[in-house]
Amino acid sequence: TVLRDARTQQKYHEYGLLATDGHTEWRWLHTTGTMRQLQVAAVEVLRHCKTLTGRYPRLVITDLGSEFRRTLEEFCSRKGIQLQPT
Repeated sequence: TVLRDARTQQKYHEYGLLATDGHTEWRWLHTTGTMRQLQVAAVEVLRHCKTLTGRYPRLVITDLGSEFRRTLEEFCSRKGIQLQPT
């Protein structure tokens, strides 16, 4: 989304990541200023899932946008998580 600073009226971008646990319907929302930070946020959501349950999810379903592809694929591969595109 393109927004404007209320004080300076300069335009800036804001990106969002919404993740939902399919079993508990627990939701995580991260908003960032860069696409790179969304990659980090996606991995942090998966790490948080492990903290809550003691294990990583078995399956992650995503649109596999270019902002996630490399980082998320590498993380899921290392942790034995199946990555499924929509």
